[in-house]
Amino acid sequence: MITFPIFILAVIGATHIVVDGVIFEPVRNWIGKHLPKKIHELFTCPQCFGFWMGMFFGALMISTNPIMIFACGCAG
Repeated sequence: MITFPIFILAVIGATHIVVDGVIFEPVRNWIGKHLPKKIHELFTCPQCFGFWMGMFFGALMISTNPIMIFACGCAG
């Protein structure tokens, strides 16, 4: 029962670090120069990145059920 709230906080925290964190700024800049615009937008949009990060980690850590994976994406 406590796993899902911790999962939500972890995904939100990791999303904030990747999208807004100074430590990932060189990575975001490199992505902006070398990869398509849509991928760069993914790494600069907290809502977009959080959803996909939630889906990815939901599939790895929570469940293989597609509905639960989608719920984890929405939670992120």
